[in-house]
Order: sequence, then structure tokens, then C-alpha cells
Amino acid sequence: MTIVVAAYALLLAYPSELVLVGPLRSNGGPVRLLGLLAAFLLVAAAIRVRHRLTARPVAGVLFAYLAWSVFAWGVAHRRPLTGGASAYTDRTLLAMVSAMGIALLCTCLVHTVRQAHLLVGCLVGGACVSAVAGILQFAGLIGPWADVIALPFNTTVVSPGSVSAREGLARVSGAAAHPIEYAVVLAMVLPVAVHLAVHAASRTGRRWAAAACVVILIGFPLGLSRSGLLAVVVCLVIYSGFLPRLQRAVLLGGAFLTVALAAVLTPQVTTVFTTLITGAGEDNSVTGRLDDYPRAVAQWAASPWLGGAPADITVRSSVLDNQWLATLVATGVVGALALAVLLLGPVILARRVTREAAAGSAGRSLAGALAAPLVAAALAAGTFDLLAFQQVTFLLIFLAALIGVRDDTQYRCGRSGRNGACAALT
Repeated sequence: MTIVVAAYALLLAYPSELVLVGPLRSNGGPVRLLGLLAAFLLVAAAIRVRHRLTARPVAGVLFAYLAWSVFAWGVAHRRPLTGGASAYTDRTLLAMVSAMGIALLCTCLVHTVRQAHLLVGCLVGGACVSAVAGILQFAGLIGPWADVIALPFNTTVVSPGSVSAREGLARVSGAAAHPIEYAVVLAMVLPVAVHLAVHAASRTGRRWAAAACVVILIGFPLGLSRSGLLAVVVCLVIYSGFLPRLQRAVLLGGAFLTVALAAVLTPQVTTVFTTLITGAGEDNSVTGRLDDYPRAVAQWAASPWLGGAPADITVRSSVLDNQWLATLVATGVVGALALAVLLLGPVILARRVTREAAAGSAGRSLAGALAAPLVAAALAAGTFDLLAFQQVTFLLIFLAALIGVRDDTQYRCGRSGRNGACAALT
């Protein structure tokens, strides 16, 4: 359990581009190393323990996508690859093994809402760190977060997330690798923070969660991202559907009030967002995406079912900022369907949980707070290459891994003679 908690705590607070000095390069980040260790423990426990490991149903979705990733890695090597392409393919697979290692271990160890609150609390804390870093960057007090927290045994393998400019305002990335990732991550965590503000076990916990909501809302718009704006709207609308009528009215009313306050207190930021929306047709980032469509369709038509190699650099450079297009070209229709199952399969399971949970219960609210970010990620994936960014990729998998927890779970360790498997993992 310590490995899972550490991974959830570090994911959003620790920059993915900051790694240990040594030969591991991008695989030397602490979260990736924890994930690979978790994967090893799962394999070792499956081999050593007589009893089957008991996991929640969402583990089937996660394992299926992991199996697909391994298959896609093999398909990528059906033809000779350049050194760079081969290295990219290997890194992609190792990153997915790492994320799924933590997620699958979580499905074996975490079964109650109380346990899940600990993990989502870690994510909310990490999001607050990123938001505070973004606020300080916007104020010009610090530069890249990776440079601020770097230690002598750390190095960066790619350029750290930095402060850029958009429409005359500073555009920050916080602890993320890019402003888009920063904004989308904060949007995805917001429903979880709202859930904790209502359902955390202690009054102190609820107060801290409410404070976290405020910090996230202050930091979120500083990414100046249309993708982030889409994600936060989808998250709040979907999450509100899991709430009782009164709580839904309070949530949506609070959202409108927040927008009104932002328009009054930060008119420049509001103006930039208005310009980004109304002037999207003339924005180079939008027209560039649209220009990619004909090339993407032509490349996909050449190999529609399994696509080309996931590491094909020419494919990646010609399909920008659209994960669905990139997936279609790289791994074909099968790959796109696999991605849809990863993002929407857990949402279906969450709906099943809500049918069994009482209205207004913590379990029902948590299911909505976990499902909403996955729907948002599915839509935001059409606006940027989501799986190219570690934080948002790991986050959606970590959130999916918690779907299905309940206080009266039948998968609790210590029942049905399964103590051995659980003990081996703890």
C-alpha cells in the first residue's frame, strides 16, 4: 500500500521531466520506478501465492488495455525501426506498464471509500502544489518547477515546463510539462476535491478539501487553455449528474458564481478566454489541427486496422494535438477502440455502482467524481495528444483504478481464504 500512496502523492506534485541521474533516462522518474516495482510485485505475488489475487472489476478493463499495449508494441516491430523509433516504442510500453502496475495493485488493495479517500486526497494535494507553482509562475516569482525543486542527483531529460505567453499574458505550466496538461489535470482533479469537501470523514478534512478547491480554481485559468476549459465544463456537468438535486444546484450555481467573480476580479484573463473561443477559427493552433486531418486520413487508410508503428516519427509530426487521430494512424481502428474502452469502460462500471448506492451517499458521489474526469479526458483527447504527457495519462489510469470501491465490498482482503495474496502485496 505504501507504494500506491507514494505514487498517487508524487504524480502531480513532481515534474515528470525530472529524473534520477543515470542510464534510466525518462524511466528514472520516481513515479515510473514505483510503477515498475508495483508491476514486479504483482507478477511475483501471482507466481508465489497459492490463492488468486482478488481485484475489483475495473481491473479487467485496465489489464485488457495493458495487454493491447504489449500487442501494439509487438506490431510496431513487424518492420525494421530506426534507433529513435525503437527507443520511443520501448519507452511508451514501459510507461504504460508502470501506470498499470500502480493501478492494478490499487485494485487489489483498495476496496473501501475510506481507503480511496486517502489516495484521492493525495491527488488533490499534488494538484494544489501544481496550482500554487502556477500562481507563483504567473506572478513572476519562480521559473520552471523542475528547476525549483531539483536536487544534485536529479536531471531533466527534456525541457521542463516553462512560462510562455498567450494574448499578452503569462501562460503557466505549474508542475506539469505543458500549460495544456496543467489545465486539464487541474480540471480532472476538481470534482474529486469537491467530493472530499462534502464527504471527507473529518471536519478538518472537509475544510482542507474546500481550501483545495479554491486553490485549484485560482490556478486553473492561468494555463489559458481551451482544452482545460472544455475539460472543466465536462467534469462539472457530468459530476453534477451523480449528485442529489440540491447538491447539483449548489455545484452549478457555484460554478456560475465563480465565472462571474473571475470576470470582475480578473478581466484580462476572462478576455483572453473569450478571444480564444470566439477567435478559434483564426488561431494557428486550431487551423494547424484541421490541416492535419487530410494527411491523417490518408495515412490511416494505408493500414486501417492495426495502423503503422506507434513510434513512427513522421506520423507523430503530421498528426498534432489530437490523440484520437494519432491513435488511429498509429494503431488503427483496433487501437482507437482500445483507447475508448480504457476511457469509457470504467465510466460504465461507475454507473453500475451508482445504481447500488444510496442517493447522496459518499460511494455514489465518489463514483461520479471518478467517472467525470474520464469522460472529460475522452473529449479533451480530441484537442491534444493526451497520451504523450505522463501526468494526465497516469492520472486518468489512477482515477479509473479507484472505480468500484464501496464500504460493503465483497472483495475485502481476509475473506474467502484469500489472506495470502493480500499479505504478499502489502
